[in-house]
Amino acid sequence: MLKAAKRCMILGGVEIHRYGLQNDLIKLVEATGIPIASTLLGKSIIFVLNNKGYTTECFISDGPYNDIHEWAYHLVPQILRKGWGCEVKTEGELEEALVTARSNTSSFSIINIHLDKLDHSKALARLGKRLSKQLGGKA
Repeated sequence: MLKAAKRCMILGGVEIHRYGLQNDLIKLVEATGIPIASTLLGKSIIFVLNNKGYTTECFISDGPYNDIHEWAYHLVPQILRKGWGCEVKTEGELEEALVTARSNTSSFSIINIHLDKLDHSKALARLGKRLSKQLGGKA
């Protein structure tokens, strides 16, 4: 099932520690490269800073491989049949989402925050330029 999945994520909760599965989880993550997110008792707020790609990488080595297909992170709770999710595109929507997420004390929340594709800091641009030179790339 994992081999067929194109974009998977492991959402680990307190049970990982309760049943002593930390080392097994680390081995799985290292072997597969699947990203892991952890929540405090399954009740955390997860912020996805969604710029539709790997902007950091664009400053090191730009190319079409930095553009990724859109993924509806805010729908993860529907897949898991637990949690609450929403997507936000404005500051006002973010403020509303934070009110709802803070009141959701029974499970986790995912807030999918849409950012401009090239949203970055000056520090990131400087770092990317230096790393690009070290790697012989074009930024």
